[in-house]
Amino acid sequence: MIVVVRIAEWVLDEDQAEVRVGDRFDDWLIFTEHARYAVPPEQLQRLQAVARPLPPWGLSAEPNRHPVRLDIGRAVAYWDAPTPVSGTLSVTGSLELNRIDAPNDFPTTVGTIRRVRMEWQGYRHFGGGDWEVNGKPARYEDLAASHLPSAAASAPRRHGRSWTSVLVDVEVNSA
Repeated sequence: MIVVVRIAEWVLDEDQAEVRVGDRFDDWLIFTEHARYAVPPEQLQRLQAVARPLPPWGLSAEPNRHPVRLDIGRAVAYWDAPTPVSGTLSVTGSLELNRIDAPNDFPTTVGTIRRVRMEWQGYRHFGGGDWEVNGKPARYEDLAASHLPSAAASAPRRHGRSWTSVLVDVEVNSA
């Protein structure tokens, strides 16, 4: 089974890390339902899962949300669900790598990276750290390995295109 996982640029930039086809993947995942945020269609996937409600924990669910463990085959994701859910369900949304926090004993998803796509988004810059996506479609660059763009290539300008994430297709281990 293959799942598409978004890795935010700051995660790789912070560690000065790259990801390659064939690399081992072993991280926590977060699921976000498609109605919550607008994401490029390349990030959306329909998943068959088993939902298991979780008790409150450290950073726990956001207000008016419900912490859930989603078992998607051998992949596992944390979900702040909009309503209480449990049992078998089909959900559409996106998966994102999370290296910050998870409930105690929450399992990671383990697999092998089979595809790497760098995502570039157009933006408008308003000065300081303020910017917004310009509404144009993201552009994806299929590569054998991601790379860290030079500071000049990713430096904010009034309008431009900036590296925003890497999408990886993860073949989840079957055993």
